[in-house]
Amino acid sequence: MYYLDKLKHLLVMERDSKRFKVYNSITGKWMMNVPEKSTGNGGAFIAADYVHIDNTNVKFVATTTNNLQINFWDSSNYIFRDRMNTNDVQLCGKSFLTHL
Repeated sequence: MYYLDKLKHLLVMERDSKRFKVYNSITGKWMMNVPEKSTGNGGAFIAADYVHIDNTNVKFVATTTNNLQINFWDSSNYIFRDRMNTNDVQLCGKSFLTHL
């Protein structure tokens, strides 16, 4: 589970799952599954964090996967926006956010 304080969302990632669930952390209500439809070609989610690049309007939710990718989702609706391939599996968000 990952709590995104800026969004007041709780992201729940089950073991080896290619989807994660988004909950409203204030009400506890389920909001959505991400991605909405399983694509089958991505890796299982490992970690997540909120990304806001200073002095810009760039706001993403970044997730890491076990297939050497970082996925970027729109923070307002969790629509997929971009993917970055990496050389190593990123186990936590704080390490890759310093390189953006």
